[in-house]
Amino acid sequence: ALTITEDIAVNSVTYNRSFVNDGGAYTIMLPFGFDVTSDIKGTFHTLSTLEPTETETVWKATMSEAITTIEANKPYIFVPSEDFSEMTFNNVTLKKTTSAPLTNVCANTNWKLHGVYSKKTWTEEDENLYGFAASAKDDISVGEFVHFVTGATLKATRCYLEYSKDGFSKSAAVLPERIILVFPEETASVI
Repeated sequence: ALTITEDIAVNSVTYNRSFVNDGGAYTIMLPFGFDVTSDIKGTFHTLSTLEPTETETVWKATMSEAITTIEANKPYIFVPSEDFSEMTFNNVTLKKTTSAPLTNVCANTNWKLHGVYSKKTWTEEDENLYGFAASAKDDISVGEFVHFVTGATLKATRCYLEYSKDGFSKSAAVLPERIILVFPEETASVI
C-alpha cells in the first residue's frame, strides 16, 4: 500500500513498471501532478463515452484526446509509444493520501474509473466492477475491461471501472461481459 502522510516536494520520482508498445493500454494513477512533456513515452486519456455495441455482451469505451496536464490521485488510461520499464518525473509534489474517492467519472453516464494505492481483491459483492485484463485469454484481449471473478487482484497505482446503479431502473442495468477501448485516430485504433 502507498500512504503519504503530508504533501512533500521532491527533486524526482522514478516509477518502475514495465510498459510495452504493442497497441495495448494500461491503467495508471500517481500521487503527484505533472505536465506531459516529450520525455513521457506515451499518452494519457480518460473515458469520454461508454456505450453498448451491436453485441450485447461487448460495450465500447471511447477515450479522450491526449491529456497534457495530469492531476494527482486521478486515474487515467496510458498508451505507451515505446517499450520501457521506468518513468522519472522531476520537481513534483507528492500529495497527501486522502480518504476521498480517487475517481474519474465518464461524463453523463453511471461509469467511474477508480484508482487504488493498495492491492484490491475482488469479492462476491463486486458484481458491478471491471478490471483491466493483463493477459489475453479466449476472446479477451490485453487492455479490455472485464468482469473479474472473486479472488482476482489489482496492484497499487492501477485502476478499475465501476458501474453505479444510481438513477437507472433494474431493466436498464444489463451490463456487458467486457468493454473494449477505442482511442482517437492519432493514438491508436480499436484495441
